[in-house]
Amino acid sequence: MRTLLTALLVGGTILVIGGIACCRYGFTSMFTGLVATGCGVLFISLAAVLSVLTMLMLFKIQAGLLLYFLLGCSPAIAALVVMGPASFKLPLIHDITTDTANPPEFEFARIGRQRQDNSLNYAGAEVARQQQQAYPDIAPHTIAIPPLDLLPKVEQVADALGWKLIGSDELTLRVEAQDRSALFGFVDDVVIRLSEVGQGSRVDVRSVSRLGRGDFGANAARIRRFYRALCSAPELSCSPLQGTEISQGN
Repeated sequence: MRTLLTALLVGGTILVIGGIACCRYGFTSMFTGLVATGCGVLFISLAAVLSVLTMLMLFKIQAGLLLYFLLGCSPAIAALVVMGPASFKLPLIHDITTDTANPPEFEFARIGRQRQDNSLNYAGAEVARQQQQAYPDIAPHTIAIPPLDLLPKVEQVADALGWKLIGSDELTLRVEAQDRSALFGFVDDVVIRLSEVGQGSRVDVRSVSRLGRGDFGANAARIRRFYRALCSAPELSCSPLQGTEISQGN
């Protein structure tokens, strides 16, 4: 039994590492990498199940089998530590925007998309309702700089965050970029839209995952990081819009 458990753990670990590497560095298709990773997690988890069943059959807790159980639970433990328990309670949505009534539109990100990629068309009222319940802090910001003057600063912030700039349009006052997840290298699309408000600008952000039904809060976290970076510049007077102010801005 211990030989089988060891084989499951070692084989599963190899599949997980290899699958992640395939996704991250493009050695195979993303689908193949995800399948390999999923099979690896299944093998590792199976080791945990078998070790528990063996101890139940023996009516005895053995240190060796307990160790196999803990190692078999490592994927679940790692997921809880990295993402946090709260992330598993978030709604299964992957399109987060500061303007749910009139979301910023993508232009450059539509080029070269694959069939399996999530749509860039906003899903509507139900997604907006779920977002507002889960992420009430996601809101547009105003900055006391005209949009054309702010546009280069937005590009600089996106670049500093490690995003890949794929397009900027002075006519529509939009900047589009791509960000990759740290582990698998999943590509997410981001658009920043500027609009004139008095003598300053309203800044709206939309972040959409290309793969997956849910995002475990990644897109909302990305929007928060962008605003923190943009508003940290001492020369910028930056403040979030609230409630009726958002409605009036649409």
